Amino acid sequence: MWSRPDLANASDSESDRYEELLVNPTLLLLVKQRGQIDCGGMDYVIIRYGNFFQVVKEIDPETHISLAVGIDGDLIRVANRMSEVLATRT
Repeated sequence: MWSRPDLANASDSESDRYEELLVNPTLLLLVKQRGQIDCGGMDYVIIRYGNFFQVVKEIDPETHISLAVGIDGDLIRVANRMSEVLATRT
């Protein structure tokens, strides 16, 4: 896990740990399974917390990436850029 040291309104690092170990993998699994039924799959998940958004994308069934984005951030642009960068790494 990595984060910038100068973040305002960031969540606690201990809660981030549980988010990465429990919450994000569970959400990805649920949304992916739902998407496979009749929605054409799943590309990423966007979560709105009070102070920021979280964009979460599966890399493989055991690995994901998540980026916190400010309230005024361009979420779709961030998600698409995540996909582009990951596509060059495989």
